[in-house]
Parts: sequence; C-alpha cells; structure tokens
Amino acid sequence: MGFFKNIMRKLAESSIFSIVGTTDTIANHYLKLKTSFPDKLEAQIYEEIIKFRYSIIPLKEEWRYNDLLEQAKKVSDLIK
Repeated sequence: MGFFKNIMRKLAESSIFSIVGTTDTIANHYLKLKTSFPDKLEAQIYEEIIKFRYSIIPLKEEWRYNDLLEQAKKVSDLIK
C-alpha cells in the first residue's frame, strides 16, 4: 500500500494533476453557467469563464488578458 500512496502523492504534486483540476473547474463553471443562463451565447460563457479565472489569479501582463477577451468574442459554438 505504501507504494501506491507514494505514486498517488507524486501524481498529485505533478503538473498533470493541476491541468486536470483546472479543466474540471472550467467544465463545472461552464455547465453551471449554461444551466443558469441557457440563452447565453458560447462566446459570452467563454468570456465569463476567462473573467472568473483571472479574477482569482490575475495575469502579470494586462495585454494577455485583453487578448483572451478579444479571442472570446470571436468564438463560435463550442458545443454543437
């Protein structure tokens, strides 16, 4: 059992775990917004997710945040 716990600890400390956690958080946030506001366009939901994410941990460069928001406006349907 110690071997398994050691592997799980190393996995939890890896960047893969943080990517999976971030993806899970974004997916849950998307589903919550889509359920609460079914008429909202995909681009609007994407913009809300970006704003939420970077309100928690802001980017150092303001231009990157603005660039992400501009890209969000150009997004068509994410899910069909």
